Amino acid sequence: MKTATSPPHPHPVARKHLPHPPIIEMNSPSSSGKFLSETLQHHWPFFKAVFKEQYMVLTDDDLAYTAGHEDEFLEHLERITCRPRDEFERLIATQAFPSG
Repeated sequence: MKTATSPPHPHPVARKHLPHPPIIEMNSPSSSGKFLSETLQHHWPFFKAVFKEQYMVLTDDDLAYTAGHEDEFLEHLERITCRPRDEFERLIATQAFPSG
């Protein structure tokens, strides 16, 4: 007698592979405006993917970044995610300068 089998369980949504982290030629990470500005400007596609993965509530409109407007951008992320600005700055610094 043949038994009915249920369809396989769908697998959880596969995480998108992020592009490789940027290699930044600087002596040490800093949350200074210049570091933040240069890092986001030169590596925006990478950081956009990082933000989308870490904070799923963010939409493409929320991640509309304009070079030179980092303060406004981070304030917007704070409002949308209810997370402190320094969390975003640390995320940028740790992705730009991965440990290990």
